[in-house]
Amino acid sequence: MPPKDPYQHIAPVYDTITAKALAYSRQAIAMRCSQLYAKRVLDVGCGTGKLVQYLQSQGIFAVGMDASPAMLQAQAVHNRAKGYPAPLLPCVQANAAHPPFAQNTFDIVVFSLILHETGEDPAALLQQGLQLAPRALVLEWRAPERNLDYLFCLWPHFIERMAGKEHYTHFRAFIRQGGMAGLAHRAGARITHCQRLAAHSMGLYTLEHLPIEK
Repeated sequence: MPPKDPYQHIAPVYDTITAKALAYSRQAIAMRCSQLYAKRVLDVGCGTGKLVQYLQSQGIFAVGMDASPAMLQAQAVHNRAKGYPAPLLPCVQANAAHPPFAQNTFDIVVFSLILHETGEDPAALLQQGLQLAPRALVLEWRAPERNLDYLFCLWPHFIERMAGKEHYTHFRAFIRQGGMAGLAHRAGARITHCQRLAAHSMGLYTLEHLPIEK
């Protein structure tokens, strides 16, 4: 029996729920890709492919990858409803730990709000991503860095708790271990840029491999 898809129930309504909330983040990701002159982008955990679609509308060649057949099927259903040919977007079903791409296939690999929720080792996934591209863009919740940050970083706890007990457990572990700063350290990467989004509760982080000491 194939493993249960945790997104099978939310997939049909995912775009309706998140469209407005994620629109500005997608614009920020596309702008950062343009600033870094990225021509080939991989969206890891692409879901229904909305970011891939937006990047392509901005003239950037983008490919999506997601382990959830339900999310990819939701994209196909939407395309058929709109009368689009299928497949409209280059999105493949694959696990982020075992991507079907060679090293340095892309200029940038994107992780959008998935590293905090995974049951796998997020540092290993980030390391894997940085094998596919010299840079990673990571959209993630921010861990508080000083006293005022606790106010900005409080409401994501309510959102993540609503996603379920297991989801919230992964999120709390991500924050407890230092958020993106801790994750970058564990993955042997460095954060070279951070743009704060969503009233400072999120960050769009640019990461690169740490240079190898000789």
